[in-house]
Amino acid sequence: MPLLLPPLVRINWSREIHADQLSSYRPRKGDHLYMILKRRRFFHIPARQIEYIGMAYKQTVVKRLSDHHELPKILKERMLWGEVTIRFGQVKPQPMVKLNKKLVEDVEAALIYQMYPEHNDVHKKSYRRKPIRIRNMGRFKPLPRSIDSFFFEK
Repeated sequence: MPLLLPPLVRINWSREIHADQLSSYRPRKGDHLYMILKRRRFFHIPARQIEYIGMAYKQTVVKRLSDHHELPKILKERMLWGEVTIRFGQVKPQPMVKLNKKLVEDVEAALIYQMYPEHNDVHKKSYRRKPIRIRNMGRFKPLPRSIDSFFFEK
């Protein structure tokens, strides 16, 4: 019997924009995910840390972020450690896999479970969704290139 692999989803991440430039950002078609990052320096080495991963399926990412409950908290903290930037992700499933809200929710949950961002509250303790494989493309750091929920602890 052949081994059935979970669906592969590619995420094409955009360049970073500063949180202050959010109102002038023109979203790309298919921007369904976003990650809020803080940038700081450790011993003169720039470092990025993911603070929040989220999704905007039926609304634009700019609209979602402008109404976001965590963004003001993160922006308030930036005085302590540096600048806040945002990246946007276009979700592109493999052929024969339908792009829908459920799939985007599964991708978001897997990213949160893998990366454990400080300001996310759900999906951090366990991953109880459909198996999925994610390939991050574009400017994806500090995310790993590949994430496979098959390897998550049960």
